[in-house]
Amino acid sequence: MQKLRRIQPHGLLLLASLPLVASMSVTAAVAESIQFRGFGSLSATYSDSDVLGFRRDLSQDGRTQHWSIAPDSILGVQADMQLNDKLKASVQLVFKDRAHDAFNDTVEWAYLTYDPSNDWRIRVGRIGADISMIGDVGNVGYAYDWVRPPVEVYGAVPSYHFDGIEITHRSHIAAGYLSTKAFYGKSHGHFVNADTSSEFELNPYWGAAVQYEKGSFSFRAAYLNVTLSSLEDTGVELLRAALMPYAFLPTIAETMEALEYRSATDNFMSGISYRFDNWSVLAEASYIDSHEEMLPRLFTAYTGITWRFNTVSVYSLFAHVRALNATYKVSEDVPEPLRTYSQIAFDASDRRQSLIALGARWDFAENMALKLQWDHYWVAENKASLWDVSVENFVATPNEQVNVLTLGVSFVF
Repeated sequence: MQKLRRIQPHGLLLLASLPLVASMSVTAAVAESIQFRGFGSLSATYSDSDVLGFRRDLSQDGRTQHWSIAPDSILGVQADMQLNDKLKASVQLVFKDRAHDAFNDTVEWAYLTYDPSNDWRIRVGRIGADISMIGDVGNVGYAYDWVRPPVEVYGAVPSYHFDGIEITHRSHIAAGYLSTKAFYGKSHGHFVNADTSSEFELNPYWGAAVQYEKGSFSFRAAYLNVTLSSLEDTGVELLRAALMPYAFLPTIAETMEALEYRSATDNFMSGISYRFDNWSVLAEASYIDSHEEMLPRLFTAYTGITWRFNTVSVYSLFAHVRALNATYKVSEDVPEPLRTYSQIAFDASDRRQSLIALGARWDFAENMALKLQWDHYWVAENKASLWDVSVENFVATPNEQVNVLTLGVSFVF
């Protein structure tokens, strides 16, 4: 019989390490297919109003008459994994100030991208709402010259994403590129109103967008249709409960019906951007057609002009928002204090204000920019829904002029 050959201890060690080596090889291959990126802003903001609390959007608590890093400071991290030559997975987490802060809100993106050809792209999952002129980079301060997107246009949008599907087609037309997309899904978010945080869901959330780019010129138009499928608003719920015992009265029944959300809202957006020599111009407008008594029809617009010299940019920004219809007037036959509280509920979404902003940006490093911006707001009486107003001041807000100063650093890595 042939003698069995003895395996030396170092041979056993080699055999035992083979699975580990193979696992490390696979891990290294996976790591090579993942790309990590990030962005952020660290900004300090001061508002001189003692009545209207400044905030970047409706998801935040406002700040009055003191410096705060909360409104505009953001940190985002993103991972992209190339699964094969046509399929990619992306996840983005965004940490910023929110009155209601949950992990689900921190997950800004989480989607799969499938590219069947160079002309088509399909995304499924939690997707950035890429329908405005700043696209899906609203949280990336380094991507635009200003400290923040204009509050008049973007402040009423506390969410930059939706959960669903998006299909995009890109073609070469007239020496430029035409991109068309359609999307469908749902979205959710939170907003703060009179010291109360409320949660809402938009379902369905669907629309289409078209963008044409040629050299230094870009044009975009989009349509968005949303239905407010649920709203957890403690104030409105308590008001309905208080009105219910009197629902047999016609005026009370009419008020309760006006407090309901029943129909969809149409959103129309368009904008252009153009760069020439050291100058760039960006303009955008939107019209929100609401059929609800609780949500006014709105017109919003802004124009930004930037002059750039080497690493320094100087810019101005003009913006305006106004409700196009008068708020619902509660009948005087509704007994007090229910009439006052009901009127407050309808006035809560009314807004009219204008902005002029001046600022400068210095790109002092390849991936970092220092920004200084001064904003001057004109806010009309009782039309301050973009601001955080305390309960005691909510019944009546005065005509107000507010100055906001912001100094910050934006970066990518």
